[in-house]
Amino acid sequence: MNSNNLEIAKQDEYLKANISNMVSAAKYKNQVKFTGFLDERQQLIAQQQLSKLRYGNFIFYGGTDNCDRNVLGIFPEDIEASFDMFPIDKIQLSFSNRNEISHRDCLGSLMGLQLERTCIGDILIDTDKVLFFVMNTISDFILVNLNKVGKVNVTPSLSESCNIEKIDKYEEINGTVASLRLDCIVALLLAKSRTISVETIVSGRVKVNYFDVDNISYIVKPNDVITIRGKGKYIIGDDLKLTKKSRYFIEVKKLI
Repeated sequence: MNSNNLEIAKQDEYLKANISNMVSAAKYKNQVKFTGFLDERQQLIAQQQLSKLRYGNFIFYGGTDNCDRNVLGIFPEDIEASFDMFPIDKIQLSFSNRNEISHRDCLGSLMGLQLERTCIGDILIDTDKVLFFVMNTISDFILVNLNKVGKVNVTPSLSESCNIEKIDKYEEINGTVASLRLDCIVALLLAKSRTISVETIVSGRVKVNYFDVDNISYIVKPNDVITIRGKGKYIIGDDLKLTKKSRYFIEVKKLI
């Protein structure tokens, strides 16, 4: 295991231990507990740990519907889980409509303030404003210190509502493959040869359902999420059809 994978494994174990402690606090001390913002992979790990602990009074929330990054809230068994209790603030950036701000620009400027990634949720972009979600412990700091994103002057303010709709946009990819093995699927997604597909997988650039997979023979299933570093995220369709020539016709959505 290389040093990067070793560090990830340590972080996973820390997350599991933290969730176990949160569940204990909820069960035996009647305390409501929250994590920071978790990415999609961490959310899967959290769900697995909660299932292992057989604890069900929890919800994920990122500040609005369909967020990629979410906070996990664990509640005592006699308290109804509620989005209203989450320690999340919405911060809006206003700027001249003559300028444009990208997701990368905004995240880079926030990280440039030496903020931890777990304190920052999804970032939503509109033509003349940006809205993002943060843990409420850092809101005041951002309001005082964030005045420029890239080369664009911005004015941050707290927002009571999410006035930018989160819409995921997809490009459709269709095609046939001889097998549902990962190397066949990645070749289709990249529109490259099997040789390049195999190189991509064994070099550690492919994740399935947010976990590293370097086995070219891994069998892909309907609704699997495949992420290829530097290329994007792909969602396998839920209907895999077998053609008359015994090939699989698959439909894929690529997030753009």
